[in-house]
Amino acid sequence: RYFFCNGPEWDNPDFLKKARQFAKTAIILTDIYESILLEEKPDKIVSSHGIYVSWGTLFRLARKMDIPIDIYGASYRKNTLRFYHNVPQAPFPEGEWANYKGITLSPGEVNLVDKYFTTRETQKEDSISLFDGDNSLPDDLVKFISRSKKEKRKLFCLFTNISWDSFMYRKESENFKTIIEWLQANIQIFQDNSNVDLIIKAHPAEKYHKVPDKYRIKNCLPKQLPENIYFISETANVKPFDIYKQIDVGLVYTSTVCLEMAMNRIPVLSSGVGGHYEGRGFTIDPTTKEEYINTLQDLIKGTYSYEPNIDAARRYLYFRFFREAIQFDLVELKGFAINNLKFKTIDDLRFGKNKNLDIITNGILNDAVYINE
Repeated sequence: RYFFCNGPEWDNPDFLKKARQFAKTAIILTDIYESILLEEKPDKIVSSHGIYVSWGTLFRLARKMDIPIDIYGASYRKNTLRFYHNVPQAPFPEGEWANYKGITLSPGEVNLVDKYFTTRETQKEDSISLFDGDNSLPDDLVKFISRSKKEKRKLFCLFTNISWDSFMYRKESENFKTIIEWLQANIQIFQDNSNVDLIIKAHPAEKYHKVPDKYRIKNCLPKQLPENIYFISETANVKPFDIYKQIDVGLVYTSTVCLEMAMNRIPVLSSGVGGHYEGRGFTIDPTTKEEYINTLQDLIKGTYSYEPNIDAARRYLYFRFFREAIQFDLVELKGFAINNLKFKTIDDLRFGKNKNLDIITNGILNDAVYINE
């Protein structure tokens, strides 16, 4: 994360130096945390993230010492938080999903999801907005799509992640060890199948987080792409929703755009490496690399078709974006920073005054599930 690189660079002296510094810091923090916990003997710890040296050392030590620790972090929608008992924020926790996956949404909940989904294109209700309002497809992309449509060629779009994102590291997988391996495997398949077209869209967060140029996805591509592959740079102000209107199939590593595509009835082939949406009923989830390649080949040839389960996608969207996303309306945020307090006295924080704060305090004090009922 510090270097924004695609993985450990053991032959890079700067990387090794910084890795040793982080390891030393982790040891020092562990000693300090252990001394504090042994002296204070807390009944519970509440912390953000639960990952990286800053918070991960405390989280792991607390679990080793059998001290309950509740972890919180920002959720997708503005001014919302997610809380979990005894699991870090990343990889994405299962939360209460096992107890919820069979629930049928009420008409009001369906309406809430659908109304929110109409704002996803502009991201006006989300914590982060990666696009400005002045966007249009580049002329050469328009020509690429037009040619594909005119010749009635199947059009795929591959959406990348930021390769250093902690949410990508979920489990040991038989599929792909890294996003780069997955990307290059897909490129090879489309090089061998020149009768279909592929758009590769770099994640705009590469620009948002100012990832060094050498670590950006564009530098993992062949110097010369074949005519049936088009690359959208991370700096291009191209919204995914403008792409959804044009494509036949989506390809994702662990990106949440799969939910958006499923809601738009677009078949999505996931990498199968353990994205939080896999196995929910609205994506194709191969269990091995060979199965992924064979499934993609079948999608290309038209011998395999898939219809996303819209009800399943809507249920999962409601679960992640509403049921476990607790509105925190006691502060006014500017980005992720507190800009202003929205309560006047301590009495405004007492139990029964704010239902959202009650959910949080009940979870901390009584180990209740952190959900909106």
